[in-house]
This record gives sequence, C-alpha cells and structure tokens, in this order.
Amino acid sequence: MTPEFVNKIDKLLDENKIVLFMKGTKGTPQCGFSNRVVGILKELEVDFETVNILADPEVRSSMKDYSQWPTFPQLYVKSEFIGGCDIVTQMYQNGQLAQELGVTLEEVPPPEVILSDDAKEALMSAVASAIANGPSSDIHVFFDINEQFQYDIYLDQARSNNIVVSLGELHLSFSRGSAKRANGMKIGFVADQGFSIDNPNEPPTVKHMSVEELHTFLSSEKEVHLFDVRTAEERQIAIIDQAIHLDQKGLEVLSELPKDAFIVFHCHHGMRSMSAAQRFLAEGYTNIYNLNGGIHAWSTTIDTSVPVY
Repeated sequence: MTPEFVNKIDKLLDENKIVLFMKGTKGTPQCGFSNRVVGILKELEVDFETVNILADPEVRSSMKDYSQWPTFPQLYVKSEFIGGCDIVTQMYQNGQLAQELGVTLEEVPPPEVILSDDAKEALMSAVASAIANGPSSDIHVFFDINEQFQYDIYLDQARSNNIVVSLGELHLSFSRGSAKRANGMKIGFVADQGFSIDNPNEPPTVKHMSVEELHTFLSSEKEVHLFDVRTAEERQIAIIDQAIHLDQKGLEVLSELPKDAFIVFHCHHGMRSMSAAQRFLAEGYTNIYNLNGGIHAWSTTIDTSVPVY
C-alpha cells in the first residue's frame, strides 16, 4: 500500500459520504455478498458510490491493508469503515445502519397479499417444521422481491424493522422495497411444482408461446395478431398463412393496434422475433409473445406441409 494509494482513497472517501468497495457495480454486482449490500443501500434509499475492485488490481489488493479487512464488499460511511456483508446486514436488520446513515424513511403500509388455501397450508407446514427443529418459535416467512422482480422465499426469525402481514398464526415479512413491490400479489401452490406468484406490479415482459398454443389460439375465436419478422425471400420459401409480414405495411398495421392487443412475433427459430418483441414491448405494448422455435417448430410439429429450410 503506497502513500499515493492512501491519498487517493482518503480523497475518494472525503468527497463521498457513502462508498462501497465491491465486486462489480451497483447496476451489475458480480458476487452475492456485494449484491446483498447494494440491495440494502437501495432499500434505505440513499445515494452511494461504488468502486469495482475487479477493474483495479491495486484497489483489490491494497484496500485489504487500508481497511484491515480481508474480504469484499467493504462499506464506508463518512470516511469510517463500517464492515463487510455480514456486519452491514446485521446493522440493517436491527436498525443501526439507518441510524448511522441518518435515514428517516416514510412509513410503508403492509401490502395486500392473497394466499391460496394450498399455499397457506404449505407455508404453515414449513413454519411448524422450523419451529419444531429450531430454537425459536417466532418464525416468519420472508419474501424478498428485488428491483428485477426476482423472488426469494425463506424462513427466518422475526426482524424488528420488517413489514409484517399476519394471516392468523402465519406471518409474512417484507423489507420496505419488497413490501412496495408486493401489494396485490397472489400466491398459489401446487404439489411437486412449488409456489406460483401472480404480481400485478411486475413490469410487462415478453412472454413465450409454443407452436401448440399458437395453433390453438389461431383455431379459436380469440383475436391474435401474428407477425413474421423474416425477410421477403424467406417468406417465399415457407409461411404461416395467418402471419403478417413485418415490412413497412406490417409496421403500419401494428402501429394501429391498441397497446394491449394480443401480439405474437415469429421468425425462423425464435431469435430475431425475440428482438422484435422486446422492441415493441419497449414502445408500450403490453401483451407481447415470442413463438418458441419459430416457423421451423411450426413446420415440424404442427403443419408438415410448410417447407423446412
């Protein structure tokens, strides 16, 4: 650790109230521990700087001497070293971290969560087993929902700073951000398949459709708008009769559809159509599907009279 390095880090910490030395960046953490601390800081709704130790070998090696701490991530607040992932997590759970950061957050009401009878029974059974085999009887079901609406469900002891939804003897526990993202969520359960989650807060995503499902929809009275993103030359080789070519005329047809229209894109194998689906999803269309396997799957599975190429 050189004097120049010490001066550089001192200056960085002096200019930024909260600095996290981590693997990756706040947008793309590259290890689970770094991701957890980033999530905690985001939950507390604070501005913070990150330093990617993977991008700078000197920082990666010398910060261990600077902080006298052997692992990453490392969190600093007002130039003071707070700790690594375990310490930060513990301080967050007991409220010390918010106090250290000077954070006062508005109250978040408990979300409305609807459990099916099977889901409630499965969760209560899991809680009962944990109580029978553990030292604590105050076991909650924790639902973590990150910004990308990825879900983690696990059992743990109650935490004082979490938002709790009590359904009789069953307690569902949420962090602030998870509670905001959970309102109106419906949870089901099917034996041998696990839990299912229907969350109205999730942003629209491109959905996947099999050729069997498309065949059923096209044979029904449901209004389906099927667009072919392949080239004109490819369409001369093979087409699905109901598909509209997404050329200039096809774009005009699509632009006149309501944003919630039932739209399916297809190409040869499904790659180009996924790009098209994502493009129109970004333009505000909300009921977008990509045909798995494209016209190749249609030819080999549904209509063998359509040439394979």
